[in-house]
Amino acid sequence: GTSAFESCAFLETIFIPISVEKMNEKAKALGANDTLFANCTGLPKEPQYSTAKDVALMLKELLTHKDGAQIIIENFHMNFISIF
Repeated sequence: GTSAFESCAFLETIFIPISVEKMNEKAKALGANDTLFANCTGLPKEPQYSTAKDVALMLKELLTHKDGAQIIIENFHMNFISIF
């Protein structure tokens, strides 16, 4: 997930800005007009923002992909375990 992407620090200046740009383009294409990504991790960084409606639109899109549900399950499990 996000840690794997960010662990490629030597490529950060090339790929993260491109990914954030693509993420913002995709969000707008999905109708998530109240979302602006500032990084690829979802961690707080100005001027990043979103709404519950937009997150739901993006989640709906993720679930249309073959591995979408598996991605959610794996990330939920990893994040839930890291809390404890």
